[in-house]
Amino acid sequence: EVGGKYLEKDEEHISELNRKEQSSKKRWRERDYEERLRKTESIAYLKINNIENKSSLIQVLKNKHKDQYHRENKVNSIPQDQWQGSELKDN
Repeated sequence: EVGGKYLEKDEEHISELNRKEQSSKKRWRERDYEERLRKTESIAYLKINNIENKSSLIQVLKNKHKDQYHRENKVNSIPQDQWQGSELKDN
């Protein structure tokens, strides 16, 4: 009986290790996919906008990132002088 219990514990441990390994592989596949997607989006963006110059690409990507940052942090993207109390002034 004692030997059987140890064997069962070892099998549980091995199956847990296998689960962790599969989970880790899945995360790496997801990261790899996201990275390829980003590169694909960048290339597609260049082709759509006919950007051939590398420095203009860098500027476009910086602006794209800045726009995304401002969308995610809306309050920070609005200059303080446009605030009136808790409401925005109409321009």
